[in-house]
Amino acid sequence: MQEWLGELYEMVRDLEAAGQDDVVYGTCCVQDPRDFSPDPECSTEEERAQHKADCERYARGESISTKTRCEHVDLGEGRSAVVTPCGYGLGVNALKGNEDAREYADRLTRICGAIEMWADEAFPLEREEDSQ
Repeated sequence: MQEWLGELYEMVRDLEAAGQDDVVYGTCCVQDPRDFSPDPECSTEEERAQHKADCERYARGESISTKTRCEHVDLGEGRSAVVTPCGYGLGVNALKGNEDAREYADRLTRICGAIEMWADEAFPLEREEDSQ
């Protein structure tokens, strides 16, 4: 029984991890531009202005595109730049955790607790031996 409960609790940990919010640095990889913050050192004023405008448009319910692909641009004099289609440069993406995973983790934790209580009552000697 302990082995099964161990597997269930491992599933809880996996679900909890899937439910955690996270941050990722790079090009914009989120649907909502408000979940992206351009890095002032790795974006131009134009890119930050485009980001601000897209945030305002998105807040009004207008459709925008934040698809990720890169274009290399020759700036001359041996310099080049990488341009992303959404035009925000590099920055921080705030990734939201999966709410369903958090809910399932909570539910499974309660189920495991109920199983442990039942096992303590149904098999008291076996549970004592397992803990030693």
